[in-house]
Amino acid sequence: MKLFIHNLEFDAILGVLEHERQNPQKIVVDVEFRYNYDKQKKDYIDYAKVVQIIQDTIISGKYKLIEEALIACELSICAIYVIKDLKLKITKPNIMQDCKVGVEL
Repeated sequence: MKLFIHNLEFDAILGVLEHERQNPQKIVVDVEFRYNYDKQKKDYIDYAKVVQIIQDTIISGKYKLIEEALIACELSICAIYVIKDLKLKITKPNIMQDCKVGVEL
């Protein structure tokens, strides 16, 4: 199975610039990964919990670098679920006027 969460939007402290350290800004997270679903065991992934893990990790971490936030999210998700082929992207849509910027793991 493949789980995906696209366009998860919330505000967080994320960045190195002084105003980014003072004021939460909108960030957008996209995540996709594969996992084994076993119908007999009812072994599934709770996508609401994955959303909460991502939000809690980024908001509480107040990371300076997007890369640090990505690695922390990866570790947090993998500490609870057995997954493979993780694709995780954080975008800062409002930091620049002419474009959206982000980093993908």
